[in-house]
Amino acid sequence: ESTSLLIKERYLKEIIDLIDSNKRIHLYGEGISRIPVDYLEKLLFSIGRQNVYKYKSSRLAAHIASNANEDDILIAVIIPLRLRLLNYLMLNHATIIAISPYTKNAIADLANINFRFFVNHRENIDTEYTSRLAIFYIIDVIFKTYLVRKEKE
Repeated sequence: ESTSLLIKERYLKEIIDLIDSNKRIHLYGEGISRIPVDYLEKLLFSIGRQNVYKYKSSRLAAHIASNANEDDILIAVIIPLRLRLLNYLMLNHATIIAISPYTKNAIADLANINFRFFVNHRENIDTEYTSRLAIFYIIDVIFKTYLVRKEKE
């Protein structure tokens, strides 16, 4: 419920406009956050979205980001995004969309569009197992809003 209160309607409109654009969409997630990124990729493909690229390696993502421009969009679903990656994207005027926790973090501070969520960080013997349910919820809201908009058109 708290996460749903953080979703801003203007951000939904902006991300839907970006999904409908011809810009390249780059998806990035680390660790367990790769699972919602995989889900997001499949949803984008299910609506026929072309030019979607997913990266599992931060080094490869940084290399791609160094050549990015205003025709590129990064959707990052992680907590600690590499600052080098963000700096490349910002310098090259790419659009950065963050799905990140409601805590102070670099990606939230630098992103053009922010979808924030509440979460309780959990670890057991140095293994992180924080729930990604709120991320799936945000992705679901984005796509339901997208489908409603398409039905109206």
